[in-house]
Amino acid sequence: MIMQNSGQSTNDIWTEIQNLWNIIPFPLQIFIVFVIYVILLLITLRVLKFVLNRYKEHLTVSAYHTIYTVFRMLIIALFAAAFLNQFEQFQGSLIGLSALIGTAVGFASTQTVGNFISGIYLMIARPFTIGDYVILPKMGVEGIIKEITVNYTKILTPNGTTAIIANRSLIDTQFINTRYEIEVKEEEPTDKKENKSDSKDKDSEFDLSELKSEVSLLFRKLRTRKKVVYIYPVRFSVDVNLKQAMVNEVIKRLEKELEKEIVADVTWKVVSRTRLEVGYEINIVVENPFDLLNITNRVLNQLELYLEEVSGQ
Repeated sequence: MIMQNSGQSTNDIWTEIQNLWNIIPFPLQIFIVFVIYVILLLITLRVLKFVLNRYKEHLTVSAYHTIYTVFRMLIIALFAAAFLNQFEQFQGSLIGLSALIGTAVGFASTQTVGNFISGIYLMIARPFTIGDYVILPKMGVEGIIKEITVNYTKILTPNGTTAIIANRSLIDTQFINTRYEIEVKEEEPTDKKENKSDSKDKDSEFDLSELKSEVSLLFRKLRTRKKVVYIYPVRFSVDVNLKQAMVNEVIKRLEKELEKEIVADVTWKVVSRTRLEVGYEINIVVENPFDLLNITNRVLNQLELYLEEVSGQ
């Protein structure tokens, strides 16, 4: 009985609200609904800005403003359609106008919308970031990511030009990101080691500052930091009759040629073998991706030169 009474009272209250609403003149109804929708719109736009600000550091200024502007226009259009849909006088014209606009946008901007969605995916998923050195084998393009917008990604190539690639094409193609993160343990400072040896000569007595120093030293040993390097793969083939020792000699000579730019020994492996030739892959490791812009232009030339010298011996 109590639940029935509460349900009846709720229905009565709702009926009274509807009666009061029907008494209000139509222009005033439009104004009240308009004010409510404006308040909800402002709250939604505030939430949108709050969400985008969380990703702001991962976006360029132009990409941030473009995404915010597009989503803001979309939200305003949806709120305007919902507002007009509240009144029977506008429902028929609203449906016709929406169908017309939707058809026009669908035919005119399929590629643009695809690039926009792909750009948002790249910014959220972050398969690469600005400053990474990437290789696009099928496109024959490689270089440093210079800028990521909602429509295009700009890549600085080794010859100094800028390749502008549609984001939709990047989603559909295979690419190699040479960026690699390694963990490096922080070494104990030399002055700490000296102080530790000196403290052994002193009288052993409890010292709070010394205890803090020991604890901080322990945590420093356990602490690690991330170091970013870029591993660039280079593939080449040699005649099957050329001995592997000679190839190893060539790689050593190349390593000596690049010793000022690389931060690790050049590693190599056999990746393919046929009746006529053997395929090798070497990995060049650098800290600065801009070093790769210079290295890529001369690595293959140096390899060919050294191989000719070795094979001619």
